[in-house]
Amino acid sequence: MAADKGSTVELNGGKYPLFLIPQVVKGEVDKHKDKLRGLHIRRTGGHSFRVMTTVVSDGEERDE
Repeated sequence: MAADKGSTVELNGGKYPLFLIPQVVKGEVDKHKDKLRGLHIRRTGGHSFRVMTTVVSDGEERDE
């Protein structure tokens, strides 16, 4: 089996109103491109949503 080249890192994107979610998602995809592993959007209350992005790290911070 091949060794894992990097680990995943979860980034906190912040809280946004519902109408901004499409713009935030586009921005995260454009910023992280091929390193993007996942986007998690959760309702925090009212019309606010928290966006958390999971990306693959470069492996620079490995524990050896």
